[in-house]
Amino acid sequence: MIKIDRPIPKLLRWRQVAEIIPFNRSHVYELISQKKFPPPVKLVEGGRAAGWWASDIHNYMTRLQSQTLQSPALPCPDEQTQDQKFSDE
Repeated sequence: MIKIDRPIPKLLRWRQVAEIIPFNRSHVYELISQKKFPPPVKLVEGGRAAGWWASDIHNYMTRLQSQTLQSPALPCPDEQTQDQKFSDE
């Protein structure tokens, strides 16, 4: 029997990634074009099938969590008081 010292890297297909991340497919590809999201890897050279390394998705979500915990939440426009809404007049 072969002993494996560390977990085998796992590739995720889009449906699996979509269950983890809070964005739709078109937004993800926009983020990829901006180099803000890990790009998929081809599963077969010359083929169309692609997937994402589970570790890349994990690292992305961990960074996203860290960023959201460090920055204060911005109020929604509906949460402004009357004075704030009309202060520009």
